Amino acid sequence: MSLPPRLSRLSSSSLPKTPPLQTLLKRGFTPTLKSINQLLLFLSHSRRFNAVIHLFSQLDSNKINPNSQTHSILICSLLKLHKFEEAEHLVSTQMSKCPDFPKTRFWDSLIQGFGVIRNNPEKGLLLLKDCLSDSGTLPSSFTFCSLIHGFVSQGNMDRAIEVLELMTGDNVRYPFDNFVCSSVIVGFCKIGKPEVAVRFFENCMNSGALKPNVVTYTALLSSFNLLGKFDEGCELVYSMKKEGLALDAILYSCWILGYFRNGCLMEALRKYREMVERGINPDTVSYTVLIDGFSKEGSVGKVVGFLKKMLKDGVMPNVITYTAIMLGFCKEGKFEKAFRLFKEVQDMGIEVDEFMYATLIDGACRKGDLHDTALYQLR
Repeated sequence: MSLPPRLSRLSSSSLPKTPPLQTLLKRGFTPTLKSINQLLLFLSHSRRFNAVIHLFSQLDSNKINPNSQTHSILICSLLKLHKFEEAEHLVSTQMSKCPDFPKTRFWDSLIQGFGVIRNNPEKGLLLLKDCLSDSGTLPSSFTFCSLIHGFVSQGNMDRAIEVLELMTGDNVRYPFDNFVCSSVIVGFCKIGKPEVAVRFFENCMNSGALKPNVVTYTALLSSFNLLGKFDEGCELVYSMKKEGLALDAILYSCWILGYFRNGCLMEALRKYREMVERGINPDTVSYTVLIDGFSKEGSVGKVVGFLKKMLKDGVMPNVITYTAIMLGFCKEGKFEKAFRLFKEVQDMGIEVDEFMYATLIDGACRKGDLHDTALYQLR
């Protein structure tokens, strides 16, 4: 079998050190297909994937007909090199020729290759549908989950739900786990549809197919925050405690954020202390939520105190943290301090974003001096 044009070009460039097949023949080596496959396996296990392609390209001219094992080794090498188009061509060709061809693992690798490595879940979904139309082939549940996550990452929730329906439909009947549920909930929140996220969670619970963990509950708590359903969020956390689920820093951060949004500053502070007393170490997100909450209320003293505590604990602030601190300075009319902090952030090599610039401009507006020298230095 001759190679596709792209593969032929690949095999003729950067030739590996393995002797060409013609050289081996001249040296008296009379290869059988079994010995060729053993050599290809050795090259593959040695991660010399280009050598596999080069050797395979010589079989046809030497009148050696490859079998399904030979093609399997070649396809594995193409996949390892991320040559997904060439691998797809060979898989499709071999499926029609060899009934015993190991299809499933190659479909999994191809779908995940396009969907995850190439970040092209649309192509992955097309392959998934082709795969399901072949009655003898069923990709793994992980392949379905990787496509769902890929579409969620792109904000394409219609496609994410389409894959989920294929996954749980009568032809497949794979159960989905907390990872999938949490991913879908977060996805709906990201596109501004937290109410759909909550309905999705309720449907999952009513089906009896899901036992939520702290990751799923954190995603749901975020949905309640966006919907302004603070009481429901609190009830959710209390029910988690009753179930004996261990809360983590991410969930506490989300819970504390809900208190800030409802103007309950002291209760937010109490939840922070509760988290610390439980032996849960605050991370960058936890401190940033606290700093942002008190900055918006103009409590710069507490903001500076949390920054010092953060640094003392070895937790590094990020650009969002520093933007929140600058907001606090601007709210108190301390624009010069905000600008000095801005310059320090730049000196630390942290890339500033449009939100930090907007905070400084807003601070200048509050000061009533849009011609401030500091603003001109931003140009």
